[in-house]
Amino acid sequence: MVSLAKRFILAWVVFWLADVAVAQSADRLAVTEADDGYGVSVPVSRLELLVPRGELVFKPLDIGGSTANPRYFHFESASGAVLSGWFEPSSRYRGAEVVWNGDSAAWRQRNLPAPADVSFERRGQWDAVFYHLPLPGGSSAHVRAHWVQSGTWIDVHLSVTGKEPYAINRKAVEALLQSLKVREKSTP
Repeated sequence: MVSLAKRFILAWVVFWLADVAVAQSADRLAVTEADDGYGVSVPVSRLELLVPRGELVFKPLDIGGSTANPRYFHFESASGAVLSGWFEPSSRYRGAEVVWNGDSAAWRQRNLPAPADVSFERRGQWDAVFYHLPLPGGSSAHVRAHWVQSGTWIDVHLSVTGKEPYAINRKAVEALLQSLKVREKSTP
C-alpha cells in the first residue's frame, strides 16, 4: 500500500511539473527566422510581429530588470538601430500616455536626461510616442509604440543613434516602425 501511495504522489508531482513547464513555455518568446526577416511571437498570443531582416539581427539580451522578462525581445544593427520590446496581455495596456508617464517618472528618479520634442502620434495601428535625446555630436531618436489586438499588447521601443541631426535619425526611426508588420497567426 505504501508503494502505491508513493507512486501516486510521484505521478502527481510529474504531472504538476509538466503542467508548469507547458505553462511557462506557452508564455515564453519564440523567434523564427525566414529569408526576409524574423517572426516574433509568444505561443499564447494570436499575434506575430514581423521584423524585416535588413540590418537588424536578433540578439538575446538578459541583463536583469525588464530584459529578464520571458516575453522580451532585442534586435540591433551595426549602424546604431535598436528594436526591443515585449508581448503582454492587452488587459495590461492603459494607454500610451500612462506608459509614457511611468517611463518619465522612472527616468527622473534615476536622474536621466529629459527627452526633447516629445510627440504623441498615431501611425496606422501603432499608438506612438516619438522623442529624442540630444547627444554631443549627434542625436538619439526614439519611439515607444504600442499595438493592441486580439488580447495582446505589443510594446516596442525603437531607437537610432548616430552623428546625424535629430530630423534624419527621426526619419530612420519612422521608417523602421513602418517596416514592422503585425499579423494574426494562422490556427492549425
